[in-house]
Amino acid sequence: MDHWNRRWCPKPWPLPARLTPKRRTHIRNRLATYSAEQLCRAADNLRASPWHAGDNDRGWRADPEFLFRSDEQVERWLQAPDGPNRSPPIRAYGGRRGEEGETWS
Repeated sequence: MDHWNRRWCPKPWPLPARLTPKRRTHIRNRLATYSAEQLCRAADNLRASPWHAGDNDRGWRADPEFLFRSDEQVERWLQAPDGPNRSPPIRAYGGRRGEEGETWS
């Protein structure tokens, strides 16, 4: 959590993230597959994405649960070559419908 807080505070998070029991469990589970250095690199890549740091239409920001929820999520952010240039994720559900059945993500 120290690395997360160094990268994410004070912006976009106003207060440091706490190491809750749920977060501790997620991080411990990820450490079974990845090194601490890899988890830090994934957090850095995630932070480099303006969209995931709150520069989006909803003001949503990624939190530790978002990154550490699964090995697949960590793997995705380890492979992010250009964090700042990443486009927002495509929603797999609930897109709005436009004219003539057109779907917007």
